Amino acid sequence: MMRIVFSVAAFLSPFFFPFPLTLLLSAVAGFFLPAVPLLVGMLVDLLYYVPESSLLPLGTVCGVLIAAACVLVRQFVKARIIT
Repeated sequence: MMRIVFSVAAFLSPFFFPFPLTLLLSAVAGFFLPAVPLLVGMLVDLLYYVPESSLLPLGTVCGVLIAAACVLVRQFVKARIIT
């Protein structure tokens, strides 16, 4: 149930909340489902990215970094719980 709640909150956050809170919600949802931060970053770029404003799409880059951090932390916690 918490996976669904955090995922839906993360996907709705670009419409209602500022960017730092969207990053936080996507990071929290990423601990349950690691692909959520990447998808939220792509959604943010789809909504707000202007090609003339920057070289890289910031939302996707942040999403990749958060997703990678969530995967690493999740694997580390899994390994520590099992052993």
